[in-house]
Amino acid sequence: MASTQPDGLGPRGEVFYRQVTDALDLEPHEIALLVEACRVLDRLEALHEIIARLGYLLPDGRIVPAVTEVRLQGVTFARLISSLRLPDDFAAEHLDRGQRRGAARGTYVPRHKLEEMRRAKAK
Repeated sequence: MASTQPDGLGPRGEVFYRQVTDALDLEPHEIALLVEACRVLDRLEALHEIIARLGYLLPDGRIVPAVTEVRLQGVTFARLISSLRLPDDFAAEHLDRGQRRGAARGTYVPRHKLEEMRRAKAK
């Protein structure tokens, strides 16, 4: 079910928002994560335009600050998408890769209990 698209998204963010909301039913907290991910995509687009215009280095040899910011925004986007835990088939189709589960892994089990569970399962 598609939700109402938020105001202020750029072209890249709008497309991604529409792709996700047309394909998946999201809870309100997931929509909030998605909106932030779309804003990050728009920032990345603007930063790439700056880099295309200025290049990677300033005249004095320092790195253009947009290069560093692209790296940081890329990490932010990856974390937001990981938190959304998109289905593998959706992520593979729209993000050019399968989802790598990086968020909560469930409850942790002490090692000795884990071994007991494995032995019991093997029997």
